[in-house]
Amino acid sequence: MTKAFIKLSTVCIVFWMVSVQAAAQFIDTTDDRVKTPLELSWKRLGTLQPRNTNQIAGSRITVGCETLDRDFTDFNAYKAYLPPLGVKKIRLQAGWAKCEKVKGQYDWAWLDNIIDFATANGLEPWLETSYGNPVYEGGGARGLLNSMMTSPEGFAAWDRWVDALVTRYKDRVKEWEIWNEPDHPMQNNSPETTAELNGYCGTRVGDRQSAARYGTPLHPGQAAVGPPQAPRRQAALPPDRRG
Repeated sequence: MTKAFIKLSTVCIVFWMVSVQAAAQFIDTTDDRVKTPLELSWKRLGTLQPRNTNQIAGSRITVGCETLDRDFTDFNAYKAYLPPLGVKKIRLQAGWAKCEKVKGQYDWAWLDNIIDFATANGLEPWLETSYGNPVYEGGGARGLLNSMMTSPEGFAAWDRWVDALVTRYKDRVKEWEIWNEPDHPMQNNSPETTAELNGYCGTRVGDRQSAARYGTPLHPGQAAVGPPQAPRRQAALPPDRRG
């Protein structure tokens, strides 16, 4: 048996094992998997008519309307389904890269469409100030992978966009999330950078909107370490505005 054949056989076996394991994660037919039967044995008592968004005072449920900033989904295709759900909040990325495709020029039309529909139908938008913008050197990527800014020019441009974003929507948006999954392995980010970003951006948002509430993400990967900057930054903020 030649060495080339042995190597090829090894590659095929490894590929087969990976394929089987990957498929098992998506198609699990084992006995201990939680299943939803197609036929229910319960007696039907009636049909429940849920209250829509304008019929309720509040809700603990938030609907994710993410990835609109990268055109992965079409808001107009599903927006009519949101009010009948009886929820009060929607979450989405504000999309710096989609707003500023040319340096210094902001196009808010796509985001205006979402915010206007939401507020007109009793929905409260919850905006993220992520991700980056590759139009700037060191401005970060527009998706999750390596999206954080890395240059003075990138941070300065992001600052200007955040200022413009909050100024434009502060009468309709009260809740902000500074960054999505900043500790994700694909971010190549540090707890210290995240803490600095949270404190700095939170202060900028608060300076332009006194009633703002903004989130400071604490994920397991960082919370276990507890970056020293975070408590000091948080302590400097009013209690009702701490994330």
